[in-house]
Order: sequence, then C-alpha cells, then structure tokens
Amino acid sequence: LCRHRRLRVPGAAATRFSTGTDEHGLKIQQAAAAAGLAPTELCDRVSAQFQQLFRAAGISSTDFIRTTEARHRIAVQHFWGLLEARGLLYKGLYEGWYCASEECFLPEAKVTRQPSSSGGSCPVSLESGHPVSWTKEENYIFRLSQFREPLQRWLRGDPQAITPEPFHRAVLQWLGE
Repeated sequence: LCRHRRLRVPGAAATRFSTGTDEHGLKIQQAAAAAGLAPTELCDRVSAQFQQLFRAAGISSTDFIRTTEARHRIAVQHFWGLLEARGLLYKGLYEGWYCASEECFLPEAKVTRQPSSSGGSCPVSLESGHPVSWTKEENYIFRLSQFREPLQRWLRGDPQAITPEPFHRAVLQWLGE
C-alpha cells in the first residue's frame, strides 16, 4: 500500500511504512521455552528472519521497529505518562477466554469446544483453532468511555474514516457495546 501510494499519489513521498516485531508477552515466553532459548535470543533470531524476508521480497520499510529497542521503550513510557497524568488509565480486574497464541482475550461468541485426546472437550478459538483458557488478571484499562460519544459522532459523520466499510461498521458496533 505504501509503495502504491507513493507511485500513484502526487506528493505522497512523506508516506511512512513502519513495521517490526512485537517482542514481549506469554507467546514469546512459551516459544522461547519450546525452542530452548532465552526470550531475547529467540527475538533476535525472529527479527533477523523477518528483515531478511523483507529484503528477499523487495519490501522496503521506512522504519523497522523492535519493541525491545530503547527508542520504543522511551516512546511508550512517554505516552503512558501522558495517559496516566490525564487520568485515562486505571487498574481493574479483567477476566475471560485468553488465547496465548493470538495474544488476546476472546468474547464467548469466538470460542468453541473441540474434542480433546482425553475424550472430553477443550475450549478453542473459533477463528484459529488454538486453545484458550479462562484467565483472570489485574490490568491497566483505558477509559474509552470518555471518548465513546465523540468517536461515534466522528465515525457516523465520516463513512470513509475507516475502510473497508465492514470494519467501519464493526468499530461503530463495538463502540456501542
């Protein structure tokens, strides 16, 4: 998309393509343990593989960012501080079906049961088939409620704000929940 925009849209030279690797979380810990590596060693290998694949495919990015880089940590700490200073973060208990391989909580409608090797059944992600487990944890939560109505007004007033249209509709539906 970035290359297309630069070639087809006059003055789009400032278009940026930022990509990189997310190098934290349960998924990384589990993959590193399974490979017999330290998480940082696994991340170094995976990041190098991604960069090599991009070069081999002729894909150039404006920036390749690793979440373990100092510049990323500094930016996140700065942004976190702004949110915290404005009272937009709070600690809360969150529980639900968690899929480690997808690194997200799933709503009940996205979880199904599959036969297990023990003869019973186990909960899995409806989309990926990966196992999920009921998880309860304390997290920092963003006060989206303070922005819900302005976001809904903006999205209803600009159908092109999110494209394609099914995603625009999905975000509006999500904001209405």
